[in-house]
Amino acid sequence: MKQNFIQTATGERLDYWGQIFAVSRSEGEADDTYRERLLGGVSNRLAVGTKNAYKDKIMESPIVLDALVENTADDVGILAGTIRLTVLTSDVDFTELQKLEIVRSLQTNDFGMVGDEFVFRNVDVLPIDGEITIYKNLDVDSEQLRDGVDGKIEEYFSELKSSFGREFGKNDLERKLLQIEGISRVHLLTFENIPVLDSGAIHSRGNIQINIL
Repeated sequence: MKQNFIQTATGERLDYWGQIFAVSRSEGEADDTYRERLLGGVSNRLAVGTKNAYKDKIMESPIVLDALVENTADDVGILAGTIRLTVLTSDVDFTELQKLEIVRSLQTNDFGMVGDEFVFRNVDVLPIDGEITIYKNLDVDSEQLRDGVDGKIEEYFSELKSSFGREFGKNDLERKLLQIEGISRVHLLTFENIPVLDSGAIHSRGNIQINIL
């Protein structure tokens, strides 16, 4: 098993890794020296190119909205030779079978990533609670307008949940609400304690009270 990773491979197996990354062993070069040079030569590729290739492959799945591909360079808590995947999907339940299909698509010789151990991290869903107060035009039905507001809120949070890194913003939500006919003005948008959006997390709709005046 140790021969599957550059960090522990020796002899001919280490030479095999050198062929993958086009870094040849010098004549008489010891394993430890060669390994250090090999790891240095591929570090940038591991950080950018290969991970992007993995992500592109994952994104080919019709249920995948976004994905994070991380290794020990991103988080020291990830063991060397392990690739951590955080996959955002359109399905409520991301099944073990779907995870297995993704792993199988990545376990080829097309990528050259160090190691072939994949682990999945669950998406961290952070609900946002708040209160919205809106003044309506006099000739507009309150309940009909409430349905329109509710729909725009749902649309906005669906957009936030479509990819990583999309943070909630009151101004963005207000612009979305002002697209609704019959609104005189958005009086208050009260959202306190908005959770910090860390890597692998998304904002989602929590309990939002709608007041129509």
